[in-house]
Amino acid sequence: MKKIILVLTISLLSLYTFAQTTPTTPASTDSVTFKRGYFLQNGKKLNRIKITGIMMNTPEAYKHLKASFADANVATFFATLGGGLIGWPLGTALAGGKPLWALAGVGVGMALISIPIYASANKKAAQAAKIYNQRLGTNQITGMRLRLHFSGNGIGLRLKF
Repeated sequence: MKKIILVLTISLLSLYTFAQTTPTTPASTDSVTFKRGYFLQNGKKLNRIKITGIMMNTPEAYKHLKASFADANVATFFATLGGGLIGWPLGTALAGGKPLWALAGVGVGMALISIPIYASANKKAAQAAKIYNQRLGTNQITGMRLRLHFSGNGIGLRLKF
């Protein structure tokens, strides 16, 4: 009877001990590259959420990354609006109506404005990747976060660095 109680006690106590878990996002210790408009880590494309999570602990790289995203959003706005302004007169002409070619000219101008803004966004993204990779070699903890963590097993504190 004592053995059964001992085994049950040990198994119940081990239920609440947790060690490090395997990360679900790419490891932040691997270098990041920016090629052809995409961030890559170990040959895999990273979306905005993953790259933001990776670079969040490197403040200078994160600043460049946020600026890159802002520039890309502005460029996308101008390119989309320009494409719409080009397409409207073309659609009118194809339908047999009288197109406003001045509208298409404005659209071309807006689309051309988006090109240098996209180039600026790409430069800032490449700079963010470069800064992040330089910080990998320093082995310094750039920031620690202590957060309250909820899981299926209960509530706890999670320290990330």
